[in-house]
Amino acid sequence: MRFSRRSDNPAQTGSDFALAMDNAKLRGQVLNDLTLTDPTGWVERAPAERKALGLLGREEARFYRPDSQGLLCARQSLAGRHGGLPEDWFLCASTSEAFSILFQLLLDPGDMLAVCRPSYPLLDDLARHQGLRLVDIPLRWHANRWALDIGVLESRLRQGVRCLALIQPGNPTGWWLSSEEREKLVTLCLRHDCVVICDEVFANDLHAPGFQSLHDENRISLFVLGGLSKSLGLPQLKLGWIRSISPDTHWLAQTSERLSRINDSLLSASTPVQLALEDLLGLQEALREPLERRCKENLTYLLTRSQTGWESISGGGGWCRILRLDGFSEEEVCTRLLQCGTLVQPGYFFDLPWEAIVVSLLSDPAQFRDGLDVLMHVLEVLRDLNLN
Repeated sequence: MRFSRRSDNPAQTGSDFALAMDNAKLRGQVLNDLTLTDPTGWVERAPAERKALGLLGREEARFYRPDSQGLLCARQSLAGRHGGLPEDWFLCASTSEAFSILFQLLLDPGDMLAVCRPSYPLLDDLARHQGLRLVDIPLRWHANRWALDIGVLESRLRQGVRCLALIQPGNPTGWWLSSEEREKLVTLCLRHDCVVICDEVFANDLHAPGFQSLHDENRISLFVLGGLSKSLGLPQLKLGWIRSISPDTHWLAQTSERLSRINDSLLSASTPVQLALEDLLGLQEALREPLERRCKENLTYLLTRSQTGWESISGGGGWCRILRLDGFSEEEVCTRLLQCGTLVQPGYFFDLPWEAIVVSLLSDPAQFRDGLDVLMHVLEVLRDLNLN
């Protein structure tokens, strides 16, 4: 039986290190997991999580009244917080599904989609499943910050790219559009009729000032995505959203009609969660406080450690931090760490431009501290071996 090329797995199997990570977890050999990004089930979040689950049992949730855009009460709640009209909002199960829906709306198989690199690799899979051709817009590390390569972006738009996918703050870079980059982006999108899809799931996870949401942008046609997975740390509730923005009212009307038809074939947004959305958002502070406290504690500890052999790459937001290695192979460092029971991700998982490892700020603080101590020990051992 023949399968579609879109369902192929280009990697065939995971890398040797990825397989070693899985085996170590299965065998219970991981003592310090510095890859954890699951915010659910923590002891300190249990009271707020139980309150959130208790909101789903209302009487109205017994009835199924599907809406191709999502229930009006939920869309009103989102419009009241972020702007726009309820008819500008569409509800789905996740931002991953939102990307897939918007790819169907905007692009045909074989079309080019521009994505920033380095970034979270999930977009690669989502684009391939829609039969799209990915083109990269590099993020350059310069003057102690990430910067969007505007020259490459302009070149790609001239080549026919009609859609740019952004994640801001980025994962794992923590990058977001600077004011200057935003102005240049707007100019280029207007000139080349390019639509922007901007995923802002980490907009609440900021470690530095200066972030500007694209919810405030109204000069170009764009979509802003979000969801409960990161904003409340409740991925199991499966609710994401899309807001359409444009100065062109005809484009907005066409978008609404087409998105409604696409979304009507899925209807994946949970009725109980939509009905409870206003109350769930009211629990945001209680649900997020443990996340923010843990990120702050781990980041503070990270920045106070001796950085001989590695450099903590500054990021404005998100749940990850990049540690750039100085004179060491990331694969060797990751392998030795794993042999010592400490799990981290190598930089090549995210297409980073240099040897690096990536750690999660959501890791258990005790494991995070112990893991960094093991890292320092491993680098000392490797340094001594190199000297000898």
